[in-house]
Amino acid sequence: MSGYYPSHHFLVDEEAGLGPLGGIETIVKMAQKRTSAHNNQPSFFLFIPVDMPLISKESLAKLARFAQQCTREDQRAKSSLSDNSESFGFFGHELPLVIRNHPTLQTTLNQLRSGPKSSRSVRRLCECLKHKTLDTLDIPKIEFLNTNTLNEWREITDDDSIKL
Repeated sequence: MSGYYPSHHFLVDEEAGLGPLGGIETIVKMAQKRTSAHNNQPSFFLFIPVDMPLISKESLAKLARFAQQCTREDQRAKSSLSDNSESFGFFGHELPLVIRNHPTLQTTLNQLRSGPKSSRSVRRLCECLKHKTLDTLDIPKIEFLNTNTLNEWREITDDDSIKL
């Protein structure tokens, strides 16, 4: 978990105020530092927003399989690295997000962070990484609801038409 939450295991963003982009960069840097000594880098990162508590593990597994399938197809097509998709998500949603770990990922994150404020977004990161999306027609819309406050959570849990 990225941010300051004393009652949970968390990482503090290296640079505050960048929103989800800051959390993504912090996780990528941490993973690269921890695994470089063992020469065992993760192939993919899965970023799940804390304000989307109803996303199912089945939907996340489907997204992970989609990322792996797209990556295999790119490798089979022997595309140049610059042609490959490096991020994967659900159509119409910036998060959850799967990012393929690749040599230029940290450079891309650095460029976005040091660029104009308008470029410091998950949307812009996805554009830079040639984002591919997965259709959501077979996923219940409730899984993508954001709950940022206790009142929003109560509205969802008190709604009898919503099955949790």
